[in-house]
Amino acid sequence: MKTLNVTDRNNLIIKDGNITLAEGAEALAQTIKTRIGMCLGENPFNRKEGIDFDNDFLGKVGGQNYYKNAIKNRIMEKPEDINGIYDIRFRRERDTATLEVDIDSIYGVMTL
Repeated sequence: MKTLNVTDRNNLIIKDGNITLAEGAEALAQTIKTRIGMCLGENPFNRKEGIDFDNDFLGKVGGQNYYKNAIKNRIMEKPEDINGIYDIRFRRERDTATLEVDIDSIYGVMTL
């Protein structure tokens, strides 16, 4: 797997004037993080892609199981490098959510 290499703030990483690529496990981890963090309608090429954080995660539907299922479904939308998800740990405090996911991938088990 290859993808454009970005920082934690989703800025492209450029080295010596060239856009860099992430490969293998690093690319998969970055792709999953991006997929989970994408808000519904944020992708200008596919407005139906993403999680509806505004309506579903901010108390209108809610619940730990709902959040975990929404995250699992989003991760598994393109499962070609993912064998399964072992565990999703979700913690919400006021307006901040913390998420850890254990994923079995073709690169081994990774925790994001």
